[in-house]
Amino acid sequence: MRSCCFILLVACIFSLASCKCDGDIILPDLVADIEAAGVVRVNQPFQIKVYVINQKGREQCEFDVHQPVTSETLTAVTVGYRPAGTTGWAPYEFGTTAGRTQRLLLDTPPPVDCPGDEHESIVSAAITLYDAGEYRFEVTADYGDDVEERDELNNALQKSLN
Repeated sequence: MRSCCFILLVACIFSLASCKCDGDIILPDLVADIEAAGVVRVNQPFQIKVYVINQKGREQCEFDVHQPVTSETLTAVTVGYRPAGTTGWAPYEFGTTAGRTQRLLLDTPPPVDCPGDEHESIVSAAITLYDAGEYRFEVTADYGDDVEERDELNNALQKSLN
C-alpha cells in the first residue's frame, strides 16, 4: 500500500513540475457592431453608433496578460442597397456631413482597458439615405489592419438597421 501511495505521489509531483505557467501575452481581438440611434428615414439624417469591441481572450494561465490596444485605428462603414422586390445587393452612396461617399472612415480611439472585462470604443456619425428600399450596413473594425490581433478575420459585421 505504501509503495502504491509513493508512486502516486511521485507521479503527481512530476506532473505538477512539468506544467509550466510563465504567462503569455494575449493579443487583442477587435470586432464591431453598429446600431441606429433613432429612426432610420429616407432623406433625413440619422445617427449611427459604431462599437469597436476588444474581446477578452481565454486565459490559459493565471499569469497571462491581455495586451491592450494602445493606438487609434480606423473603422469603416459601407452600405449595401437593394430596391424593394429585387434580390441583388449593390454598393450605395450615402450622405455624410462631408458629402456623399461609399465608405465612411471613422477615427476610433483605443478601447478603454478595464482589467478582466471586454473593452469597447463608441464612435458615431450622422448619415443620410436617399432611396426607398432595403439597406445593409457593413462595419469593419481596424480597417487598416493597424492592430496585431489574435484573429484578423472577424473584424467585419453586416447588419440591417430599421
